[in-house]
Amino acid sequence: MKIAIIRGPNLNPYEMQSYLPLAKEHALFGFATRGAPFCEDNTEMKVSYLSSPARLTAKVPAPLRRITRRLLSRGLGAAWTWMFGLEKRLQGMDIIHTAETANGYSFQALRAKRKWGGALVVTAWETIPFNFENHAFSRYVKREVSAAADHFIAVTERARECLQAEGVEASRISVIPAGIDLQRFQPGPADSSLRAALNLKDHIPTVLFMGRLVREKGVHDLLESLHHIRLHFGLQANLLMVGEGRERRRLAEKARRFGLEKSLHLQPPWRYEKTPDIYRLADVFVLPSRSTRDWEEQFGMVLVEAMACGLPIVGTRSGAISEVVGEAGILVEPDSPVRLAEGIARLLRSAELRKSLSTSGIRRAKKQFSHMQVSRHIEEVYQMVFEKAHGVATVCPRLSESEIG
Repeated sequence: MKIAIIRGPNLNPYEMQSYLPLAKEHALFGFATRGAPFCEDNTEMKVSYLSSPARLTAKVPAPLRRITRRLLSRGLGAAWTWMFGLEKRLQGMDIIHTAETANGYSFQALRAKRKWGGALVVTAWETIPFNFENHAFSRYVKREVSAAADHFIAVTERARECLQAEGVEASRISVIPAGIDLQRFQPGPADSSLRAALNLKDHIPTVLFMGRLVREKGVHDLLESLHHIRLHFGLQANLLMVGEGRERRRLAEKARRFGLEKSLHLQPPWRYEKTPDIYRLADVFVLPSRSTRDWEEQFGMVLVEAMACGLPIVGTRSGAISEVVGEAGILVEPDSPVRLAEGIARLLRSAELRKSLSTSGIRRAKKQFSHMQVSRHIEEVYQMVFEKAHGVATVCPRLSESEIG
């Protein structure tokens, strides 16, 4: 089959690791907007980078970029994620696979399906029903895509419930989580030279956060919890925060105010293939996400990666975190540095509890989040919609090497 995977600015190596195995039997075509974080030197998927209104802010000075993007995205609605020239590039595709009903490029995918044929599959991460419907065009796009898509892949049960609340029939939804490469993400010894390079103290444990440094990710709650742990539990820890975001400077300032400047270690994002080395430096992984009016944690790939690497987890009850972590971590209410500190302190004080949760996490990652298993389930969806589109039960065409390459 010829499979188009459309992700706009969100074509990334994290999600795509579950799709690239399909390239052995099918031709994969990725469609992204310029600046998407997908690795351009991949050989499994041919990627086209298209322009979009979202790129209009790329040259706006950094201090004004955030407000400019907010104003334009609110004004344009779903058109904000339009991809210029996308539809004509989808001619001849057997499967057109997009993400989220609210994206402009999902509506373009629907128009291409109607014009050229092919089956439309939509991945849904969104967990808040009727989100992003404050713009008339966005509401129209969501209704059209929701009504006409051949099938939906919800990455969590919470996302499935969201789709059903918006009127999508259960028969058109399959729940398939995001997967990771378990050969890459697995327990292993810490790299002592890397620990030294990052100035992590050897004699105290390391608490790790990996993600965007923004308020909704709970990064200030995490730093405040470390302060609370030191004052009220008498425990010391390195806090390694890997990521970029607008709160980076404020975090550094707050650490100085707390006297934690030598405990807080801020690192920019690492290349994805190197991140297992970061996980192996840590003793505990924390995802302290908050919930806002229009956002909550939709999945948390870092949770799965951390579990696979053997890290016990402390997470908050934001969005789908509890569903992803299950019994492999400690869950606390969001927006509470004190509760977060108590959860982290429990793990820092008990090697037995850390080992127990580590074992549970590894087992859970292997059982539910193998990228090869996820890839097979995705292919089964493609097979099903291909058969329905052609009106017969048949085996989806597997292309020859010359047709793929």
